[in-house]
Amino acid sequence: MGQLHECGAFHDKGIGTTPGEGFKKIRVHLASEVKHDSCHAAKLRTNGNLTKAPMDSACSGVVSLKSLRTVMFLAELNGLESWATDIGNARLEAETLEKVFVVAGPESGELEGHALLIFKALRGLRTSGLRWSEKFLLCLKDAGFVPSLADPCTWMGQVDDHWERVAVCADDLAIASKDPAGVVRALTDDCKFKLKGAGPSSSIWDPASFMRKKVSHALHLASTPTSSSHRMNARLDRSQRQPGSQNRWRKGVTLRPMILHSLRKGECSSISQ
Repeated sequence: MGQLHECGAFHDKGIGTTPGEGFKKIRVHLASEVKHDSCHAAKLRTNGNLTKAPMDSACSGVVSLKSLRTVMFLAELNGLESWATDIGNARLEAETLEKVFVVAGPESGELEGHALLIFKALRGLRTSGLRWSEKFLLCLKDAGFVPSLADPCTWMGQVDDHWERVAVCADDLAIASKDPAGVVRALTDDCKFKLKGAGPSSSIWDPASFMRKKVSHALHLASTPTSSSHRMNARLDRSQRQPGSQNRWRKGVTLRPMILHSLRKGECSSISQ
């Protein structure tokens, strides 16, 4: 909790007050996170299910396995080094646009009973993934990178006689460059990100870890509830639809089961965000 307050995740509005009109009160909870290598930590999660579902996708980008293989292949072909790294506390780097607040509990110490306006894109909020992606992509653009036409989660930047590439999987990065340490320094010095475990990709960016994130992302999409507005649009009169729109809607309905089926079979090389 102390780390959250240090990074400005909340704005204290005092006891017995509300932030203002349009703000919704939600709840938060602490969850124990245990990784495959036995590393564990307590993480704060917000109950974003208490807020209204957005109309558009609000997930962070995930590079496809095919694009990741291409980046690694080009690095090997052109004699580049391939590094990988993880951005620590990525969601705390971005600011949320959702109007939500919580009332602090006894775990907040002196702030118990205070109304805390959520200022950072904490995990659990519906649009936190999108806010982080917007923040990080702006930093890549400032560093001279442009998104690939084949996969928007693969970024390229020309340096002297070669092209550097950065593959983005939410807050995990795969870097292909003659000087990957320079890319890491730019992210830490210029963008002020806290990178963890930067080094050769063979020891960090393992296929098993990437598959876990892909499966987790697909399960999140499959478990996202359909809002009443989506159901309303599905019942539009046929005369208001353009030719072929009904078929497109039906394809969208069956997309999530197809993704899960492909992931269970291990056929996810062509699946991208």
